Amino acid sequence: MNFDSESGSLARAPGRFEPRRLIAEEVEAFVRDDVLDPHRPDPVIALTTLSGDREPPISAEWLANTVGPNGRVVVIPTGDPTWRLKAALPPLLDVYGGAVRIWWPGLARDSSPYEHPLLFIHFPEDVAQVAHRVVSLLGLEATEPLPAAAPRLSAETIETARARIDELARESRHLARHCDELEKTVERQKEELSDARQTTQALRKKLRTTGVRDAEAQDHPLSSPVRFLAEILDAYGRLYPLADSKQFPLKLLRVGPRFVESVGKLKSIGVSRISEVCAHVASGRASSIAGLQVHWLRDGDKGAAPQRVRARDGAQAWRCALKNGAPAAGRLHWWVLPGIDGGAIEFANVVSHDDMDIPD
Repeated sequence: MNFDSESGSLARAPGRFEPRRLIAEEVEAFVRDDVLDPHRPDPVIALTTLSGDREPPISAEWLANTVGPNGRVVVIPTGDPTWRLKAALPPLLDVYGGAVRIWWPGLARDSSPYEHPLLFIHFPEDVAQVAHRVVSLLGLEATEPLPAAAPRLSAETIETARARIDELARESRHLARHCDELEKTVERQKEELSDARQTTQALRKKLRTTGVRDAEAQDHPLSSPVRFLAEILDAYGRLYPLADSKQFPLKLLRVGPRFVESVGKLKSIGVSRISEVCAHVASGRASSIAGLQVHWLRDGDKGAAPQRVRARDGAQAWRCALKNGAPAAGRLHWWVLPGIDGGAIEFANVVSHDDMDIPD
């Protein structure tokens, strides 16, 4: 992506640019190779059509040439292509019915839908406003006027618009319920964090009274998956105080049966550092910390291999570094389990740099 350091906005390059037009059979590969590509440097702007139309409300050619090399414009007809798009993308990140979606770089399976703008076009007068809003979000200015759209005021169009408004109202209610559930999850896990801290203090007190040295008490997180989970919750409490925990709410967590054993075997990284990296993963912030290098754990050695998926429950495998700026340092492996809260986390194991094993 080109960036003008003096003006602070994206820079355009001369030339003509063509939008990409998808058919249904291309959607899955487009999502896998373009939208979810962790190395994608530029935004993808998806224009969808109204039901029965061949072209989107916003001129795709105008937008492609306005955006230039600073983004990818793609046209997706509403119908079978958008149904396939919905199935291939993470929850609430799809688009259809004449709306526009911007997928910023770094989109992943656990991304929040609120970070990737969704802009609606209900009536013809919305077209120009939404078109210039898209251009503005990319830090650009339109140099050519937007072509006038052909009027479309048929009874079918009005009925389609009304149905879309009703559908959006239902989606809004669903999102409101989803937010309520997330808030309840955060409150519940705060209570679990408090209980875990009290348990830790009680255990350390008991160990001291029975003559066990403090050094041995510090090793206690390796005694069981439950105790290591308490260590992760304690790290989350230190790294994300109340203000941050609202921005980065804790996901549902569990520690796999072989995780603690693998931590004990990896001598190069301390328990405290591993628990902190786990806390970043659990908060959903790890992917934005460049040094952690979060990426798929692939099903094979080749770079184009698909992400590893667990057969019994559809969980997806992920991997990140345990130490910034140390390419040969250990790696953390975890599963993301599908669910209403955006996927629960199951920490599977820690390994050396060249080890791609992950327990099922």
